[in-house]
Amino acid sequence: MMFNTKQLTSFLVKKKVTPTQLYIISCIQEKDFRSLGSYIEKLGNPKAEIIDLINKGIIIDLNKDGESYVDSMMISDSFSRGYIIESGIAGEQIWNLYPWWFIVNGDKFPAKTTDKDALIELYGRRINNSYSEHKKVLKILEHLVNTESIVMGIQKWVSSEQWNAVDLTKTTFEDDWTTNVNEIE
Repeated sequence: MMFNTKQLTSFLVKKKVTPTQLYIISCIQEKDFRSLGSYIEKLGNPKAEIIDLINKGIIIDLNKDGESYVDSMMISDSFSRGYIIESGIAGEQIWNLYPWWFIVNGDKFPAKTTDKDALIELYGRRINNSYSEHKKVLKILEHLVNTESIVMGIQKWVSSEQWNAVDLTKTTFEDDWTTNVNEIE
């Protein structure tokens, strides 16, 4: 998955973090300590980057004195609010909003025939745990549900990132969309 470099640059500058620090934050937020361990093993210990994040109040260090285990660290609410969303929360919202059934040519099909936990994890990865991307997806999904425009199961919808296929220019939803995106940023 590629990042929108303009948004990424804006985020890094606004939050005053380096790309390496953003990677560390992402690993801690998602509790992906295996990937962070692999990074450290292959590219070196980013201890100075972590200390800087602690000093900035972005990472909360719950370690005892003399210890420095990343699995005893967490991201501060003040940092993550409005920028990062835990995949569990985001995925649960998508799961709850998605209909149980969809209709195609008069035939009714089940929409949630997948492992919920795996889907929630997949959704978090697809949106890169981005709060603004999640809000965009929620708005699009809400519109599709309200207009009964869902034509596939939730697994396919998430794995193929169908929210990117919605043509907002052909709906009255576009005006709401513009307003809401501007409010988020």
